Amino acid sequence: MQRYNKIEASLKQGNTEAPLALVNNPKNYSKKDLLVYYMDNGILNNYANNHKEAFQFLEKADRYQEELYTQSVTANISTYLINDNQRPYAGEDFEILYLNVLKAISFIEDNNNEDAMVEIRRGIDKLNIFEIRYQKQLAQLEKSTPKEFKDSGGSSSFDSNIGKYDLADSALLRLLSMILHRDDNLPDDTRIDKRKIEDLRRLYSGIYNFKNVDLNQVQLQKPRDKVLVDILAFSGMTAQKKPWNLDVITTNGVMNIRSNTPGRAYSTFFPFYGRVGSFSISIPYIERRHNRIQSAVLYIDGDQVKQLDMIEKTSNMAINQFEKQKNFIIMKSLIRATAKAVATYQLQEEARKKRANGEDDTVMALAGLVSGVFASATEVADIRSWNTLPDNCYFGEVALDEGQHEIEIHYLDASNKTVNIFKKKVILDKKNKTNLITSYAL
Repeated sequence: MQRYNKIEASLKQGNTEAPLALVNNPKNYSKKDLLVYYMDNGILNNYANNHKEAFQFLEKADRYQEELYTQSVTANISTYLINDNQRPYAGEDFEILYLNVLKAISFIEDNNNEDAMVEIRRGIDKLNIFEIRYQKQLAQLEKSTPKEFKDSGGSSSFDSNIGKYDLADSALLRLLSMILHRDDNLPDDTRIDKRKIEDLRRLYSGIYNFKNVDLNQVQLQKPRDKVLVDILAFSGMTAQKKPWNLDVITTNGVMNIRSNTPGRAYSTFFPFYGRVGSFSISIPYIERRHNRIQSAVLYIDGDQVKQLDMIEKTSNMAINQFEKQKNFIIMKSLIRATAKAVATYQLQEEARKKRANGEDDTVMALAGLVSGVFASATEVADIRSWNTLPDNCYFGEVALDEGQHEIEIHYLDASNKTVNIFKKKVILDKKNKTNLITSYAL
C-alpha cells in the first residue's frame, strides 16, 4: 500500500513519470501479483501519454487473466479450499471489463477504429462469460462444502443461490460504441447503442446515480461543415479493498456470524451440523476513496464552452459487484475456515482423550496448537486490486471548424477551485474519422 500512497502523491502534483518508476520493475511485485503489475503499468503509461506501451501492458493483462481462469478450471477441486491470498490474483470482473474499455480508447486515439470495435465487442461478450463463470463457481462451492453444512438428506444449510450475478454493462463502453458506429455512418447501430445506455441508467439507477450525459447532445450523424470532437476526462482513483473481520461462533447446531469491524454492521446465522467452537475470518469489502476533483469544465481557444457530464463511476460498479456477491464471498471463506477449524477441533479432542486415558498427548496437543495457529494465520482478506484505476469519467462533445484549436479541461474541487488544467493543441481535419481527446487528473 505504501507504493500506492507514493503514486497518489506524485499524480496529485501532476508528475506521471515518478509513478512509472515505482511500478515498471516486476521484481517490485510478487509472482502472485503479476496481473496487478500489468494493470498498474497499463494505466500509468496511459496517464503519461505512452499509449503504445499502455496498450501492450493492458493486452498482457487481458491474456494473463484468461490464462489464470483456464488454469482454475483444470485445477483439482481441492485447490478451491486454498486461501485467495495464496493464489495468483485473477482480477475482479469490473477490472477485467475495463481492460477492454481502455484498450478501445487506445485504438481510437491511434485512429484505429476497427480494432477499437473489436475490443468493445470483447468487453460486451465478457458480461455473458462472467455470469457463466460465476455459476460454475457456485457449483464448485457446493462440491467443496463440508458435511458439517449439510443435513441428513445431504442438502446444504445455506441457499445455493447465495449471490446473484449482476455486474452492470459499462455505459462508457457503450458510448464508445455509439461514437464509432456514428462515425462509420451506421445510424441503426448508433441508435441501438443509445438505447442500451438509456436502459442501463434505468435498470441500474443505483450505479448511475449522478447527473448523466445528455445523450441528445451527442450527435447521431456527423455534420458536413464541422468536425466533431469527443472529450473524455478521467479523475480520481476507484474504490479500494479493505479487510472485514467476522467472528464465527458455533453453538447448539447453529453457526452465528457477526461483524467486529467498526462501521460495518452484519449479523446472520444458519444451521450447522458439527462442532468447531469459535473462530474468526477476514474477507475483503470495497470502500470509496475521497477524490478532490468534483467536476470538469471544457474550454476551447480560451473560452469556456461547457461543463462535462459524468458517464461512469467505476467505484459504483465495484461496490455494486461486491454487495451482490457478499454472501458468496462470506460462504467461500467460511467453508475454507471451517475445514481448518474441524481439523483443529478433531486434533484437540484426540489430545483430550489421550490425557483422560493417561496417555502422552504431547504430539497431538502440539499438532492441534499448530493447526489452530495455521487456520488463524491463513484465513485473511485478499485486498489486492487495481488501485490505480480511475474513478470518475466525464464526457462532452463539441462541433468545431477545421484547423488548429487549443483544448483545455479545467478540473475543479468541491469549492469550484481549479486544481488541475489539461491543455492540448489539435489540428482538426474532416478526413479524420474520429477525434477523441482523453486526459486524467487526480
